[in-house]
Amino acid sequence: MRQKKKFWRTVRSAQPSRRVIENCAVIIVGGLLGATALPSLLGVENKGCACGGSEAKNHIGAMGRAQQAYVLENQKFATSIADLEIGIPTQTQNYNYSLRSTPLYAIQSAKSRKAEKTGFVGIVAFAGRNSETGEWQTENLACETEQSTTTRPPEPTFNNGVLACPMGTKAYSYNEYPEITIRDRDFQIAYESLNLAEAGDLHLARKQADTIQDAKVKEKVWDAIAAVEP
Repeated sequence: MRQKKKFWRTVRSAQPSRRVIENCAVIIVGGLLGATALPSLLGVENKGCACGGSEAKNHIGAMGRAQQAYVLENQKFATSIADLEIGIPTQTQNYNYSLRSTPLYAIQSAKSRKAEKTGFVGIVAFAGRNSETGEWQTENLACETEQSTTTRPPEPTFNNGVLACPMGTKAYSYNEYPEITIRDRDFQIAYESLNLAEAGDLHLARKQADTIQDAKVKEKVWDAIAAVEP
């Protein structure tokens, strides 16, 4: 009998008291309330959907990579978001998405629909061609506006052999550099010729394009110049 009492006394002493359980509950509830209130105490606000910027970054990045894959298979750029076949819509709650392609490059844009969000723009451009395999080489650059805006971001620029994020934007995410140097001579001439054509000097653009040595590259440049002719 004495052993039985000792056994039950041991069991009872091993069980947590009600006070301990209540204290644990207070700590857990307090932690949850603190986690909820902390952003407000620190002045951090949740403006609608904080994920909007991440959404646009992901979509512009995915469109750029899909364009590069499309070029490998088709030797040209996709002309619509649907052609990329990656399930990105042209409009979401936070952004409008668009794609503009030329024979030399394709531009993907994310225009914010909310005043507190930034805009995004990406470009995939031809940068070279393997003369032995015929494989086209591309470069991918993605930029984010430095200020929030609901206007379409400006497009990347090409000057003196360098493809760069436009003024008022910065490179982001997977590409830490704000510019890409085009080292292939034919493509340097190609982009310079297209710049001249877009500036209205079609005669000089054609004359410069004629100095391109790679016939395939020259063909794309002539197509790009023809696309901007009035």
